[in-house]
Amino acid sequence: MHSYPEFIEDIKECFLKFIEKYNFQLSYSNNAKATLSNSYYGIEFNMDRMELDILVRVRGELFRLMDVLYFLKPEIDWDNEYKIIYKNIKYDSRKVLEQKTFSGPFMRQLSTYAILIDEHLNTLFEGDNNWVVRLNKKYLYEKKVRGFIWDFPPGHELYYLRNSGRFWLENVIEYCNNNNIDLPIED
Repeated sequence: MHSYPEFIEDIKECFLKFIEKYNFQLSYSNNAKATLSNSYYGIEFNMDRMELDILVRVRGELFRLMDVLYFLKPEIDWDNEYKIIYKNIKYDSRKVLEQKTFSGPFMRQLSTYAILIDEHLNTLFEGDNNWVVRLNKKYLYEKKVRGFIWDFPPGHELYYLRNSGRFWLENVIEYCNNNNIDLPIED
């Protein structure tokens, strides 16, 4: 982790609304990992090699923030939305290293994620968590399909489709349907 001593303070500033509204407590072990949580929910922040990863904790289980957004809000064109988000979170690593601070670019990234959570997941921390079982079921099915794909010879089209981005599962299902290949049954 590169030096980002403002990380904890930037989290406090960007997520103050959540801290107050949901009685979140901030805990951290260093300037690279922090958690906002109460007895039921949490938001984990991990900074590693100039990459910020945000996880949401619900019922003791961790989910990547963007996975939750994709799953709960499929009606949003996230590819387009993400381009807008990315404009707010990209940074020039050379400038960051010259300035020896991450506060500017990552402050924008933290505040962008805070806005995303507030706008699209505002009920998440108020007890709306029926989706947890459905998302876990989706993860298990994806794992089953990935295992199924490994049974095909290397170089098969399915090998390439499993790495076709966020919509890989839909691409695999379409390919199998078009080529009369039976997929594993969803549990």
